Amino acid sequence: MYEDIRHIKYYGKPLHSEKWTRQRLEFSYGLFDTLTACVPQNEDKFLSELKSKCPNVKILDRHVN
Repeated sequence: MYEDIRHIKYYGKPLHSEKWTRQRLEFSYGLFDTLTACVPQNEDKFLSELKSKCPNVKILDRHVN
């Protein structure tokens, strides 16, 4: 499945709390498939692990305000 991920797009607004956010991640994979998930609390670790498994993934709009 990792090899099918084309890009990850951020959308929504972050809140001023460190634990809660309205931001979401949209994973695009395959030709037209998407999966939406909440931004994990340990976002940097999540992205680091994802990049190690899927080095060609593109991350779009990381700092949405």
